[in-house]
Amino acid sequence: MNQAIAESEMESPPQARPMLLADYVQLALFFAYAFSYAFYMAGILPGSAYYACLYGLVAFAAVRVAGLMLKSRPGSPLVFGRSTLALAAASGVLVVVSLINELIVSGDFTFTSFGAVGFILVPATIALCIANTVSLRLADVYMTILLARYVVYFLFSGEFSLAALRAISWSASSSPFESSFSHDMLVLVMYFVVRQKAVRSGVSAFFTMIALKRAAFVAAPLFFVFRRWIRKNVQPSKGALGTLLAVGIASPFIVQSTYSTEFSRLFYNYFGVTFDDFTSGRVSIYRLAVHCADSSQAFGSLNQCLGATAMRVSGTSWNSLLHNDTLRVYMEVGILGVAAYLCALVFVGRTNRPAFILMSYTFFVLITSRLITHMSYWIVLFIVIALLDLHYSMARLVATSEDDHPTEGSGADQAVIGGAK
Repeated sequence: MNQAIAESEMESPPQARPMLLADYVQLALFFAYAFSYAFYMAGILPGSAYYACLYGLVAFAAVRVAGLMLKSRPGSPLVFGRSTLALAAASGVLVVVSLINELIVSGDFTFTSFGAVGFILVPATIALCIANTVSLRLADVYMTILLARYVVYFLFSGEFSLAALRAISWSASSSPFESSFSHDMLVLVMYFVVRQKAVRSGVSAFFTMIALKRAAFVAAPLFFVFRRWIRKNVQPSKGALGTLLAVGIASPFIVQSTYSTEFSRLFYNYFGVTFDDFTSGRVSIYRLAVHCADSSQAFGSLNQCLGATAMRVSGTSWNSLLHNDTLRVYMEVGILGVAAYLCALVFVGRTNRPAFILMSYTFFVLITSRLITHMSYWIVLFIVIALLDLHYSMARLVATSEDDHPTEGSGADQAVIGGAK
C-alpha cells in the first residue's frame, strides 16, 4: 500500500453490506433537513421547523458517530476523522480565547462563543457521519438531494421566471437571483465534476451562475475547462498549503490597510471612484465595526454589536454585518484565534486537489465577504470534502487491488466505510 493511502483518512474498507434501518433513518433525516431548509428560505415553512430537522439530523449523526468510534478497530481512523478533530481543536481554542478575553474586559463571560462554534462543529459532525456510512453510489444520492433542494427553492420562492432570467445583466454583474446559494452550488459543481456526472454538474453550474456571486460565477465554468487536471489523484504540496495559510493569517492586516484613509485617497486619485463604493460599502461597515472592537471580545460577538450600532447611528440594517470574516475573527479573538481557525481549515483541505481548490475558494470568500455563519455552506463543503476523500481512497484501493490481482474485478461503488455490520 503506497504512501498516499497511508496519508488518507481511511485505511481499508470492510465488505459491502445491505442498507440497515439506521441508514434509512439517516437518509430520511437528511432529506427532511435539506427540503425544510429550501421551504424555510422560500418563506413557506417557519424557522422552527427547519431547525427541528437540523437538530434531529445532528443528534442522530452524533450518536451514530459515537457508535462508529466504539466499533472501529485500533489504528483504523474514520473518514474525515482527523479533519473533525482539527476543527474541534480549533473550536476549543476559539472558546478558550473568548472566555479569557471576556473575563479580562468585563469580569464575566457570555456563551456567545459556544453558539458560534456550532457553525464549525455541526457541519463537521454531519459530514463525519455520512462519509463513514455510505457507499459512493449512495453518496451521489445525498449530493443529488442537496442539488434538488436548490431547484425546489428557486421554483417555490416565486423568483424563478423567464422575465427574471432576462433581467440578469452579466456586464453589470446583477441578477434577481443573487444569493449566497451560489457558494453552495459551486461546491456541488466540483463534486459532480469529479464524479463525472455531466447532467448534475451542468445543472449545478447553471444555478451557480444565475445566483451571480462574482467569484463563483467565474469558478464554475473553470471547473469544467480544467476538469481533467482537477480530477487527478494528487495531494496539494506543503508549499501550497503553507501559502494558503499565510495569506489567510495576513489577510486581516491587508484588509485593514486597504480600508485606511491613505489608501482610499490613493485609490480615488488613481481610479476616480471611492474605494468604499468599489467595495459596496465595506469601508463604511468596517468604520462602524471599529467602535465595537473593545466590547466584542468573543468569537461571534462583533456582528451583534455592529447591528445595534448601525441601527443607532444610521437607522439601517444593510451595514449590520462585517463583510470580511477573517478580519472579524481577528477583531474578536486576535491573531491566535485567526491562526487556529484557518489552520484547521487548511488541514481539512489537504487531502486532495479538489478539496484544496474548494478551500482556497472558501478562504477568498472569508477574506472578502461573510461566510462563517452560513451554516448551509459549511454542511455542503465538509460533506463534499469528506466524500471526495472517500472517492479518491476507493480509487487508490481499487488500483492497488487490481495491481495485486489483475484478473479480479473490484467494485469501489459498493465499498462501505464504517457502519454496523
